[in-house]
Amino acid sequence: MNTNKPFKNLFNDDYLYFYSSGFTPERTGAEVNFIESALSLQPGEQVLDVACGHGRHLNELARRGCRCTGVDITPGFLEIARKEATAEGLDVRYLQQDVRKLDFDTEFDAAYCYFTSFGYFNDKENAVVIMNVARALK
Repeated sequence: MNTNKPFKNLFNDDYLYFYSSGFTPERTGAEVNFIESALSLQPGEQVLDVACGHGRHLNELARRGCRCTGVDITPGFLEIARKEATAEGLDVRYLQQDVRKLDFDTEFDAAYCYFTSFGYFNDKENAVVIMNVARALK
C-alpha cells in the first residue's frame, strides 16, 4: 500500500490557498516565540522542523540565529521554503524526506512538529516517527 498518495492529494496548492491568509507575520512570530520558549532555544542551536511545510517557522528561527534543518515530503512546499530562505540569505537546510524514514543521529539540540503535521499514520508508523526524532536529538 502506498501511504504517500494521500499526502500528495492533501498538501498541494489548495492547502496554501485555504490557509495562507491566516499565516500572518504576527501569527508566525507568536508561534515561533512559543517554540523558542517551549524548547528553551538559544541562537546557534541546531533545530529540526519535522514536516516543515513551506518553512515559515524555520525561516523565522534562522532569522533569530538558530541553525535550521527542515524535512517535508511535499516538493512544492520545500520550493517555497527554499526560495524565501535564499531571498533573505538564510542558511537553512531543507530536505525532501518521509518523516517515517528520518536517519539523523544525535545531530539536533531540539526538534518540533507544528500545526497539522502529526498523526496521519497508523499507531505503529507514528511510533516510528517519534523514535526517529528521538534518535535525531543529542
